[in-house]
Amino acid sequence: MTPPAGTAGTVDITVTTIGGISATSSADQYTYVASPVVTGVSPATGTSAGGTSVIISGSGFTGATAVKFGSASAVFTVNNANQITATSPAGSAGIVDITVITIGGTSAISSADHFDYYTIQTFTALGTTTWTVPSGVTKVDYLVVAGGGGGGRYGGGGGAGGVLTATGYAVTAGNGITVVVGAGGAGATTNTARGATGSNSQFATFIASGGGGGGTSGYAAGRTGGPGGSGGGGVRSGNAGGTGVAGQGYAGGAGNSNGANYLGGGGGGAGAVGTAASTTVGGNGGAGIASSISGVSVTYAGGGGGGVQTARTAGNGGAGGGGNGSSSGAGGAATYYGGGGGGGNSGPGNGGNGYQGIVIIKYY
Repeated sequence: MTPPAGTAGTVDITVTTIGGISATSSADQYTYVASPVVTGVSPATGTSAGGTSVIISGSGFTGATAVKFGSASAVFTVNNANQITATSPAGSAGIVDITVITIGGTSAISSADHFDYYTIQTFTALGTTTWTVPSGVTKVDYLVVAGGGGGGRYGGGGGAGGVLTATGYAVTAGNGITVVVGAGGAGATTNTARGATGSNSQFATFIASGGGGGGTSGYAAGRTGGPGGSGGGGVRSGNAGGTGVAGQGYAGGAGNSNGANYLGGGGGGAGAVGTAASTTVGGNGGAGIASSISGVSVTYAGGGGGGVQTARTAGNGGAGGGGNGSSSGAGGAATYYGGGGGGGNSGPGNGGNGYQGIVIIKYY
């Protein structure tokens, strides 16, 4: 016999013959079980590598025999009739439906059961490449960090590389997207130039500008900090830091003097201005900016510290990889993506090198 459709609950099965209808008893009872219903999932996104703990809300989960993310089976625990905890299996970037299976059937598909797999891809190789949008992918979050500027010789700190970041950029599967990772600028090694500007980085049409070079004390035309994603620090009294690009970074700090002794301003960072030098202390590099696109919070693109005369106090690099300024030799090289190099002192005095850029994408 095939039971007809019914409402969840227990009914009696009776048999009718010419002799009458069978009496009801506990022996004839049949229980209809409602199909499970999924009304929500949290979180609704997770890495394509799998391993995300997901709370599934709904009803009719008692006795669940399987939980599926698309066609892939998940490890799960039934907490109660209205909640399941499942661990997402590995999957491809894009949206899948989460379904729950019980003896009552399989939950119906709806927008409430969507789970969005994402993949994180990091580009660190210098130069230009093309990223092809995978099948099923419709949107991208991106972080673009340009190369940091080099520090000046006996001069200002290098400006950090510019930073651009956004979520939900629409893409089309199969399209090729340009990705560029910019190099860091070299620190100044002569008195005839600022530290070198860092190179631009790019994702699609979004271009982050390289950090400006720090000013060099012996170069009258280049004692001001160079402009860039974040501006380089100036050196000597009256010489300003370079300007940053709006929305990407901040200006560098001004230089100062104490008699014949010159002090460099700090390079601007992606998150804050570089500070100006006083007559005894070099400027500090501006702080960088934090991003959690990789899954953990990381700070990028700090400005370089200003260099000073021996017996003065050099500026510190900004959080996010800015190199420290020097009071006894070459400026410190930047230590993380987008960081500006530190300014050197009056001895060997070379500026520190800026650090290269990086591009990180998170696609769905």
